[in-house]
Amino acid sequence: MINVLWLFFAVMLGTGRSVFSKGMTSSGKKSFYFNQFLLFLSGTVGIFVCNIKAFLTATYTTYIYGVLFGIVTIIAQWCYTVALGRGPTSICAMIYSFGFILPTVSGPIFWNEPFGVTNSTGIMVAITAIITSALSDKKKDKKGIGFVLPNIIAMLASGVLGLLQKFHQKSADAHNLDGFLISAFLVATVISLFMVIVSKQEPTEKISFKIPPVMAGLCFGFASLVNTMLAGRIDSTILFPTLNIGVMIVSMLAGIFIFKEKPTKQQIAAFTLGICSILILSI
Repeated sequence: MINVLWLFFAVMLGTGRSVFSKGMTSSGKKSFYFNQFLLFLSGTVGIFVCNIKAFLTATYTTYIYGVLFGIVTIIAQWCYTVALGRGPTSICAMIYSFGFILPTVSGPIFWNEPFGVTNSTGIMVAITAIITSALSDKKKDKKGIGFVLPNIIAMLASGVLGLLQKFHQKSADAHNLDGFLISAFLVATVISLFMVIVSKQEPTEKISFKIPPVMAGLCFGFASLVNTMLAGRIDSTILFPTLNIGVMIVSMLAGIFIFKEKPTKQQIAAFTLGICSILILSI
């Protein structure tokens, strides 16, 4: 029962990250980077408070993986924020969730994991869902590539994050995952701050402290910790499909009731295909 409650909490944290990231409106580049700095700083503080010793006792290998993870995390979060600012919440969350396909495809190459017909079918259905969502938005305002392209980049970066995490978990430093996450968020915070300093502020641009980036960062950081904990308690064939589908469904509801989004028939079809692809890949 306790694992079910933690899983529900993980779904809400994942959805919270999407919802608050969508609320991170910015009037220019400098305010965009400042919001990202607040997000990663909040995530770093959240993880650090939960396990201070993890960072202090981490090995050099963990720090190296953490730096790489932090750089890719920046690409994933920045592109995902841009996508959420341009497209429907449910479709953005769906495409982003497909990042786990990259570790699935890479499994046979790096770890001799099986790859069969169901894997191929699931990936093809996922690709169909992405194409359907792009065509849907393009038909609506002729700017479909505007949110789909950064969303696909975020998805691929998310997949690389899965690979880096898996490589770290296969190493001798697998036990120090919290230190790995703290290092990653700290690197992302520093780079975001650097971009705030070097970027030029536009005349009409206002830089101010906002709540959404802080909340998005806390959700992101805590979600990373909870997902890691659940990975050791729940079978992956149950955890990841349930987590991804749960975030997709709650994100869709958030889009409808919070952001007043009205999904088109094609977007609903893409969303349904996305759920089907996750279920097929979990077989």
